[in-house]
Amino acid sequence: MGRALVTSARTRVAYNICKSLARRGVEVVVADAQPHAMSFHSRHAVGTARYVSPFVDEHRFIDDLVRLVEQERIDVLVPVLEETYMVARHRDRLPSRVGLCLAGYRALVELHDKESLRTLANRLGVPMPETVPLAAVLASPGMAEEMAYPQVVKPRQGGGGWAVEEVTTPDRLRALARERAASGGLAQRKLDGDTVCVAMLYDAGKMVACDTYRVIEAYPWPYGQGTLRESFSCPAAEQGLRTLLDAMAWTGVCEADFIVEPDSGRAFLIDVNPRFWGSLAHSLTRGMDFPYYYYKLARNERDFGVPESAPGVVTRWLGGDVMRLGAQFVNARDKVAFLVNALRGHRRVAAYDDFDLSDPLPMLAWCCGQATKAVRRAWGMPTPGEGLCGQWE
Repeated sequence: MGRALVTSARTRVAYNICKSLARRGVEVVVADAQPHAMSFHSRHAVGTARYVSPFVDEHRFIDDLVRLVEQERIDVLVPVLEETYMVARHRDRLPSRVGLCLAGYRALVELHDKESLRTLANRLGVPMPETVPLAAVLASPGMAEEMAYPQVVKPRQGGGGWAVEEVTTPDRLRALARERAASGGLAQRKLDGDTVCVAMLYDAGKMVACDTYRVIEAYPWPYGQGTLRESFSCPAAEQGLRTLLDAMAWTGVCEADFIVEPDSGRAFLIDVNPRFWGSLAHSLTRGMDFPYYYYKLARNERDFGVPESAPGVVTRWLGGDVMRLGAQFVNARDKVAFLVNALRGHRRVAAYDDFDLSDPLPMLAWCCGQATKAVRRAWGMPTPGEGLCGQWE
């Protein structure tokens, strides 16, 4: 059918893209900067490749992609995580033969940046929790006293659950403002409710596919990636993301997180990932094959169908859930009671993100990688970072 190059092979997202495309007859080459990426060990990959880390040398990374596209005779490039922004920024350097289904660089950054996202959402009437730049808190110390608590302090761009801190006092908020204001951090009022995620694929301003799910467990709790999810219907959240993407005449995949108030049912936008997202496997388990739809659109082919009514499922990120349970067990006062409750509350799932009995080596490789990182941290040795730093303009 063709050949695809999938980046970020170390991640479960790339692994699931690889499986999806391979099952559709696409030959998949997986690539990463790290030498023992989990997808390198998958039976679904026809080839593996290395590139210079995009977070170390952006231009050499693009040079490597150009080389791999030509060398491997690639038809479609599938950037997975934050390297997506670099691919968009240097799109004109890629060979004309390679297909992409991707928004422009400026559009990607507008959604990636929480400050510009807030401006866009306010203009379009998409509800967001009250959000204040930390620079404003620093400039007006009395502001911290007037704000409602808890507040959630987060970076302006990216960060994930590890970079988020819940604040309950004005003194702590002012302290974080002094630490993070220069990097553009934000304070956002915490809302109670379900975390609901909406994923969409667009083709030149037209929505092609949509999937919605609710986060039951996350790592790190409660602001990290979903480790246990269930299908969920939330028209208000779906309309919120659709309003943004329609206005931008979007192309490509996009995922957004919302907090849905239990009483009113209102959906408040929290964050947007204008790229493939961590819980992609949930959509695939439902039969919503986003990687395949991406691949077809990148080849300018639209001869595919999208299920109108996919079955609801429960799915789990096994590795993440093990780390979540481990962290909660260490912090539990009554460890026996914690174990009893964990076993009693265990839910059967339709699929795992990262473990497939017919293809077990990727999970084993991931476990070995995590163990290596833990040892390096214990000995004070540096671990390679694979994420964006600084502000993207």
